[in-house]
Amino acid sequence: MSVLVDSRALTPVSVLIVDDYALSFKLAEAILSTVGIRSHYLMESRGVVDWVEKNLPDLVLLDITMPSLNGLEVCRRLKANPVTSKVPVIFLTARGAPESLLEGFEAGGSDYLIKPFQSEDLIVRVQAQLMKRKIA
Repeated sequence: MSVLVDSRALTPVSVLIVDDYALSFKLAEAILSTVGIRSHYLMESRGVVDWVEKNLPDLVLLDITMPSLNGLEVCRRLKANPVTSKVPVIFLTARGAPESLLEGFEAGGSDYLIKPFQSEDLIVRVQAQLMKRKIA
């Protein structure tokens, strides 16, 4: 029995993926599309807060290591903004050290997934955050 749920049964879902590496986005987008989740993509971290404020995605997948503004600071800014503070952030990053996980949660992240990741892990973690948000 599979624990994966087709998100199309929930309602249309929108996820913003922020990563400076296009292949990471394409992989996450392909995986999420299998359960009906629509993805948007930003390669530049500086415009994330404005984009999220205007579009209010259901969730943000955020890389930590970005060239101009790191994902930890982006998350802090999202959480400090009253309009975007409730949008869950899952860090999707190659930084796997325990102190990186702690930094991610301290910055306001809802979850943390280390690259490379399994498709099922991404889907389950995204769906868990979407269900929490729906219940709250």
